[in-house]
Amino acid sequence: MRNISLIFLNYGPPNLLESAIQSFLLQHPNTTPTAQLIIVDNYTSDENRSALKSIVNKHPEISMHLIFNSCNIGYGAGNNIGLKFAFDTLKSDLTFVLNTDISFETFSSDTSLYPITSEPMLYTFNVIENGKNISYNSFSKHTFRSKPSDIRTNNSYPSGCCWGMNRSMWDVSNGFVEDYFLYFEELEFIYRYRKQSKKFPPLTKIEKVTINHSQGGTTGISRDVRSRSLISEFWSARSRIMFAKNHTAMLLPTAIAYNILLAIHRLAKKSPRHANTILKATFSALFNKSTNAPQNIINIESPIIRNQP
Repeated sequence: MRNISLIFLNYGPPNLLESAIQSFLLQHPNTTPTAQLIIVDNYTSDENRSALKSIVNKHPEISMHLIFNSCNIGYGAGNNIGLKFAFDTLKSDLTFVLNTDISFETFSSDTSLYPITSEPMLYTFNVIENGKNISYNSFSKHTFRSKPSDIRTNNSYPSGCCWGMNRSMWDVSNGFVEDYFLYFEELEFIYRYRKQSKKFPPLTKIEKVTINHSQGGTTGISRDVRSRSLISEFWSARSRIMFAKNHTAMLLPTAIAYNILLAIHRLAKKSPRHANTILKATFSALFNKSTNAPQNIINIESPIIRNQP
């Protein structure tokens, strides 16, 4: 039997996480789930931490592992801790990093349906967002934003909300770059792999699993500009510049112009706080160095709580 792990990185109240876990359990009404769940918490409050413990204790039928970080160390560093635990401690054959704002529509417990290879491989599920399948993403050269594609291409990559890798891919990549903090980690991963291997990483979709993604649920993205999270605005703008500096230097002026236009748009929408945040992020990225490599920060404050049925 293959050893499958699912990682959820939590920040703030675990309401979305609990809904994701409930949707997972609904797919196994008469069987014990075969996949192990790993929850990595980027600390916000003792109250939220207690709520996470309660969620784990409510589900003794699942193999669940809870890791507490002492502070918010970001997407890359937080997920790297989960990936390291999955591959090195649990000896997982295949591990998925999932957003907490997803829900499972189908999930097969038959691990023989998971085509795990010995070569480095990325994986995705059927990912539905706003009624469209976004399992495969292709590149948009000029704005550094991806666009969904229903047709697999040689340079496609999985959505950041559903990012799977086998042990071989973990061994050659060591996971995500950790100084991006939020956004563009998946693009950076692809470009770093391509630089090392002279090719895009292969990608396999597991057809027997379907998830729905509520875009922006974890980061506070909103169509109403004035309601958008300032954290989301800052790190999106900053990571865009960092990515251009590290991987597409010729398009750095385009990335800067893109951020300036975003700031002007926010001003036009009468939100100077958001405009100021975007400009601060742009200057921060331009005049600060980034490592462009995973650091594998080990920042576990307290023992891992294991819940294994």
